Amino acid sequence: MNVVAYLRVSTDEQVQSGLGLDAQRTAVEQEAVRRGWSVTWEADEGVSGKLRNRPALDRALARLRAGEAQALVVAKMDRLGRSVIQASDVLETARRQKWGPHRPRPGDGPNDPARQGYGADVGRLR
Repeated sequence: MNVVAYLRVSTDEQVQSGLGLDAQRTAVEQEAVRRGWSVTWEADEGVSGKLRNRPALDRALARLRAGEAQALVVAKMDRLGRSVIQASDVLETARRQKWGPHRPRPGDGPNDPARQGYGADVGRLR
């Protein structure tokens, strides 16, 4: 499956250290290997999650809308937005456009009860 991974760090310190992006990339890469995903990367560096329009997120959503990928992957839900409303907007877009958001986490499997939580935290939404 083709997926687009969205990475984001908001502070200059995180951008300079690379630690935030590296940790997110590692988490997604490990999950991609486990699930056999082909990953396209989009990253917002030094961009607040409070902003509605974020260039890399906009590009990621455009790729999904164009059918270039079947899922959006984030290392942590707060990468989508710093408010429930922002994250819910992305999840609603996923529902309408019929693509699935994912968040890698240990033990994620088809019968994992946590998949039923916040945006299925974030299992497959279809």
